[in-house]
Amino acid sequence: MTRVAASALAVAVCLIVGCAAPPPNPVSPTGPSVDGASSSAPPASAVATSATPTATATPASKPTPGPWRSAPDSAVIAGVQLLHVVWTGQRFVATGSALGGGAAIVDSTDGEVWHGQQLDGTDARQDVLAAGPRGVVAIGLVGARLASWSSPDGLRWTVHESAFPATVDGNEVSVTAVVATDRGWLAVGRTDPFCNHACGLDPVRAMVWISTDGLRWSRVADQASFATSGMIDVTRGGPGFVAVGLAGDHAAIWTSADGVVWTRVHDSPLFHRLPSQDPSAYAQMTGVAAGDGIVAAIGLEGPGGAHGPSGRAWRSVDGLTWTAARTEDFAAAGGTSVYPVDVIATPEGFLAIAQANGACGIQVWTSVDGSSWRCSTADVHLAAMASYSAATSESIDVIVGLSIVDSPPDTGPPGAVWLRSRS
Repeated sequence: MTRVAASALAVAVCLIVGCAAPPPNPVSPTGPSVDGASSSAPPASAVATSATPTATATPASKPTPGPWRSAPDSAVIAGVQLLHVVWTGQRFVATGSALGGGAAIVDSTDGEVWHGQQLDGTDARQDVLAAGPRGVVAIGLVGARLASWSSPDGLRWTVHESAFPATVDGNEVSVTAVVATDRGWLAVGRTDPFCNHACGLDPVRAMVWISTDGLRWSRVADQASFATSGMIDVTRGGPGFVAVGLAGDHAAIWTSADGVVWTRVHDSPLFHRLPSQDPSAYAQMTGVAAGDGIVAAIGLEGPGGAHGPSGRAWRSVDGLTWTAARTEDFAAAGGTSVYPVDVIATPEGFLAIAQANGACGIQVWTSVDGSSWRCSTADVHLAAMASYSAATSESIDVIVGLSIVDSPPDTGPPGAVWLRSRS
C-alpha cells in the first residue's frame, strides 16, 4: 500500500470509530492533442532551496476575519460526516457520508443554516469536489466504479457511473483532485498496485484527465513526467496549472500551461526529508492553492519519530521556483502528529487545515503570502472537531469535518461546521 493509500485506510477507520486521522490525499486545455503530449524536466536552477523566506506585512486594505465559531446545531449537519466543501459563487456545497450509509450533499448560503439534498442510491461516495463557471463537479465511487457527478448550481445533479477506468494495466486507479478550467474541468490522480494492507509500494504513475461537462472524461496521454509518481492535488496557478504529490520518498511538483503537457519541477533537497530525520522518513505534498500571484503548497514529513508526521509547507511565485516556508506552528501542535490536508486562497492570503491534537484548536493556520504560517484557532474548545476541508466566499470562511466529542459508537462521529466572518 502506498503512503497515501495507507492514509485513506486510516480515514475509513476514523469515520467509524471517531479518531482524527487525515485523508490521503486542484487556462484552458488548448495545447497538443491528448494523445500527443510529452514532457521534459527544467534545469536544476529552476528550484530555489532557501529555507528562510521573509514574510510580508498584511496590507491595511485587506479585510479582517472575526473569531471562529461553530454553526448552529442541526440534524442536517449531525447526520453527515462532512469531508469536502466548495463555494460556488452563490452557496457552499459540502459532500460526505451519511451516518445511515451512502453519499450525502448539503448546501448553505451563509455557512449557518444547511440544507440536505436527496441523492439516488446508497452505494456511493464522493471523494473530490470543485466549483467553477460551469457549475460543480464531484468524483468518487458508485459501488466499485469510478463515477462523476455534475451540477449547474450545486443543487441539481447528474451522475455518470463509468466516468473513469477502475484499473490501468492491472493497477488500481484513483482520482485525487479536480479543478475548473476555462473550457471545463481537469482531474488528477494516480495508479497504484493492488494491495490489502501496509504493502509499502510506491505509485506506478501520475494520471490526468480533462472534460468539458464533468461527466465524460478523456485521459491525457502518459508522459515521462508521470513515471513512478502520484498527483494528490492541483490548482490553477503558475504557468497555468500546478499539481503536487509524491515520487518515491519525496515530494513532487508538476506544471502545465494547458492541462495536457506536464513538466516535473526538477528535484531538489527542498522536497526531501530534513537531514535530521530518520533515513526511512519520507516527504510528500498534500495540498496546493494559488492566489495573488503566489502558489502555496502544504504537506508532511513522516514518520517523524515518536510523535509521527510533522507539517511542511512551500511557496512559489511561478510554480517553478520554490522556497521552504516557516512552519513552527505546524511542528508545535502539542508535540503530536500533524497531517496537513487542505489549503485554500482567501482574501487575506492563505488558510490551511490539518489533522492533529494539540494547542492549535481545530488545527487551522493562516499565512499572508505563503512564506510563514501561524495558528489561527488557539481556543481549546475548538479542539472538538476533526477538520477535513475548507472553502471561502467574499465574506465567510467555512471548515467542515467531524465532531470528535461524544460520538455514538454505533454510527461514528457526526458532522461539524465551523465558520468565521470578515469585515
